[in-house]
Amino acid sequence: MVTSKTSTVQKFPKPRGRAPKNASGQPATWDPDRGEWTGVVKKTKPDGVPKPRGRAPLGATWDYDKGEWVGGTKPSKPKPKTPKSPKPAGAKKPAAKPAKNANDKFPKPRGRAPLDSTGAPAAWDSETGVWVGVAKKTKPDGVPKPRGRAPLGAEWNYETGEWEGGAKTSAKKKK
Repeated sequence: MVTSKTSTVQKFPKPRGRAPKNASGQPATWDPDRGEWTGVVKKTKPDGVPKPRGRAPLGATWDYDKGEWVGGTKPSKPKPKTPKSPKPAGAKKPAAKPAKNANDKFPKPRGRAPLDSTGAPAAWDSETGVWVGVAKKTKPDGVPKPRGRAPLGAEWNYETGEWEGGAKTSAKKKK
């Protein structure tokens, strides 16, 4: 590369990253004067039908002459759906699967157990269908809490039906 002001030849910096392999399989050398790797043989695409995009079928190779995958497993054709025949009116439905423990009236719910008053996971009572030692949440009597965000630092008073504490709200100015 020749610059217009100094008319000196600048050298091309070596690119970052791994050097390509030459014909013998060794890393190629960089020619800073020409700005290219020396001894690199470019890959040529074989003649014939180009290989399609996407993953090859399991164990198959592409035949460029035939234009198809050779060997491996071919994808199976989907089975045609047959319409279900209506069941006679007297047919019985299959019985439901029995619970793991047939004596359980209420199977244990999935997921993590709530914590009891001591902070340990609560036990499930399969006879009554409740967690043992967990207080049931109840809504307080009185004026229901309004929807939306509370004023900063305020708490709802269910008896008076107003927000208490928190930042004082300034009156909005009318234009």
